Amino acid sequence: DGVGGYTLTIRPTGAARSITGTGTGTTLIKLNGADRVTIDGSVGGGGTDRSLTLNNTNTANGTGVLFIASLGTGAGATNVTVKNCLIRAGGIGTSANFTYGVFVGDTGGASAGADNDNLTLQNNQINLARTGIQIVGTAAGLRMPSSRRSV
Repeated sequence: DGVGGYTLTIRPTGAARSITGTGTGTTLIKLNGADRVTIDGSVGGGGTDRSLTLNNTNTANGTGVLFIASLGTGAGATNVTVKNCLIRAGGIGTSANFTYGVFVGDTGGASAGADNDNLTLQNNQINLARTGIQIVGTAAGLRMPSSRRSV
């Protein structure tokens, strides 16, 4: 009920699992301004095994596996973690016909997205993608710890 600090965790149980599809539109899984989502490919969680495969078999230009999207300034995806997964795109493609493993940006997938904050990508293996990880952001809403700022 109502607004809260709810979380969503996706993980395999019991044995290795796969999420496979043709990625209707451009992507297999799209987190559209989603907050507090964890995809942990370790069986039962807490390990480092890669027992969850995310597989988009679509080979068309601009298709990918995981899309983390911002809905605009102040409405980006926040506190998203993807770890211990096998991420497989439909094919390598060419420089003119690219595929991606993970894209982070705006909802259209073509430009920078504001306020996609606190993203963790850890211990993943990305295969068959022209671009493994592409992250594009804006200066709007940029927050960096003072110890990491430079002039």
